[in-house]
Amino acid sequence: MRSLKPAEWNNLLALPNDEGMMDKLLVFEPPRSKKHRYVVSADISNGVGLDRSSIDVIRVPTIREPAEQVAHFLTDSIDAGDLAAYLDAIGRLYFGNDDLPAVVAPEFNGSGAATVNTLQKHIGYPNVYVWRTLDNRDQAKSVTSKVGWYTSNQSRRIIIETLYHSLKAVDPHTGLPDYRLNSPFTIAELRTFLSLGPIWMGEAAEGAFDDCILSSAIGIFIAQELAVTGKETIHESRRRLSEESARLTDQRRQDKHPTTPQNCDITYSELMGQPDPYGADWETNPHVL
Repeated sequence: MRSLKPAEWNNLLALPNDEGMMDKLLVFEPPRSKKHRYVVSADISNGVGLDRSSIDVIRVPTIREPAEQVAHFLTDSIDAGDLAAYLDAIGRLYFGNDDLPAVVAPEFNGSGAATVNTLQKHIGYPNVYVWRTLDNRDQAKSVTSKVGWYTSNQSRRIIIETLYHSLKAVDPHTGLPDYRLNSPFTIAELRTFLSLGPIWMGEAAEGAFDDCILSSAIGIFIAQELAVTGKETIHESRRRLSEESARLTDQRRQDKHPTTPQNCDITYSELMGQPDPYGADWETNPHVL
């Protein structure tokens, strides 16, 4: 991979219908490998121009930062098997703070089987997503021996709902959305993603696409899954951080303006927790002076 020069970008952006941005890795934030983990999720097509393959790079949320779409790759001309090489390169670019390349989660259904097979058995990518059953209470027992993402009626409902609420929700403690979108392709697809009923029934309008939405939905679901530490969710961790920050702020405010007999209505002895040498009735019994 190489960065395009400004002149090259200007020529590509002059093409109609965003064609110049196809088959290019759009980077909205470079890797921050020492601080974050990343998920590379993909919705796979046949690469014959009738449908599109979408690859998302999503930064796993932390206590201080929400999940974010940091890179996006969209194509309608790359074969499913050949797409494995692109996933390998992107995953290794976004190396994580766990000393591994990004977790790569291609959809296994349909053409994605060829992608996963090539990625794992021929390229030998070391960090392919391991499928977890979604209806097992014990997370330790939910891990299967399958790799990749499996889209079913049940899992599609879950990831579409997760994407919707992640885009809509704002964390009350940080004031930030749970998920930030940056790709113009994904944002454009959301405008034509329609539902006559519940959110999970949403589909692309006639003549439109939903590949970017599905790859992003897979990615944000897995990113939030990876963000859970033990039995504590990311929201609970943020709440604790917010409360601790508020406590420290109050402490610093008190340290900056300490309580003294000059700025409060108590005596020095009361302030220091000592008995009052004048007694409770010194005004009526001046002889105690």
